[in-house]
Amino acid sequence: MSTSGNPTRKRKYKPKNPPGPDRAEISWKDEEFQNLVRDMGFQSEWGTQFPTQNSTALDAPLGT
Repeated sequence: MSTSGNPTRKRKYKPKNPPGPDRAEISWKDEEFQNLVRDMGFQSEWGTQFPTQNSTALDAPLGT
């Protein structure tokens, strides 16, 4: 019986499902983000920042 590949080589983990919401890329437009901030009543002292392109929730700055 033949085997293909190197049996000691680890396989890369490939998730079967799409990434969870914390790993999904943020792709908002500035106007959409500003509407969210306004509609949800975010306070200026919270320091809300528009997310950078291709960032995820895991890239969010630490709170205080």
